[in-house]
Amino acid sequence: GTFPETLPELNIASGQPGYVNLFNRGNQSFSFQILANQPWVKIKPSSGKIEKEQRIWISADWDQIPSGKHEAWLKIVSSGGKEVSVKVPVPKPDPAVLKGFKGFVESNGFVAIEAEHFTRNIPAGNLKWEVIPGLGKTLSGMKVFPVTASPQQAGKNSPCLEYDVYLMQSGKVYVQLYLSPTLNYFNDGGTELAVSFDNEEPVILNMNKDDQLKTWEGWVSNNINQVVSTHPVDKPGKHTLKIWMVDPGVVVQKIVLQTSTQKTTYLGEPESVNLTNKK
Repeated sequence: GTFPETLPELNIASGQPGYVNLFNRGNQSFSFQILANQPWVKIKPSSGKIEKEQRIWISADWDQIPSGKHEAWLKIVSSGGKEVSVKVPVPKPDPAVLKGFKGFVESNGFVAIEAEHFTRNIPAGNLKWEVIPGLGKTLSGMKVFPVTASPQQAGKNSPCLEYDVYLMQSGKVYVQLYLSPTLNYFNDGGTELAVSFDNEEPVILNMNKDDQLKTWEGWVSNNINQVVSTHPVDKPGKHTLKIWMVDPGVVVQKIVLQTSTQKTTYLGEPESVNLTNKK
């Protein structure tokens, strides 16, 4: 069969193993053996016979792995003599830093968050982000009430949603917001919100300045409007993402942080492991 060059990384936060499926595309059974170049990789089963298909579970003995970015290579050898090698990334955060952390942990280059799963919801006067259950494409939406609110200055007198995240690397981070389509009804300049990391100055985003009919039709047909901001992150580890209200009418459904290549998916990546909820 064919294999990807790199498998999804193993994630210490989730504790879940990875896997590959071996399929028999011929008429006769064959034997296989899987070898790893690192002693801390656990493969189950590491050998056997395949009649139709077999799922191979891959995990790590985390106590044997030092902190940092690692990778293991698996060599899959069949009885017919064919060999295939695949890479498994195995990043391990600093246990002392991760211990006691409550929030979302990056894996495979992203952190995906349903907007209602905030770490903190900080009001400003009588203004506050509130959950609208069942709204949107995946779970719900967050919107500031009362809806008659005046525009606010992000970082000063603005209600804020905070999300604690653990990032595996420093550098450029793309923050992709999945918003409900909203007409540019408030002012000619468009409807704005703001995003920041930690104590940086909020980055103002405009969600509908380009509200031509063709653009609006695309938002409505997909029931989503995506906007992206870029932020520098100076070090791996704990960070806090902040979503600030600027104009009323903004509904945030989902947030996806990407630390490698910026890409777009229809529903956004599946939600990341949240150690706040993990037992």
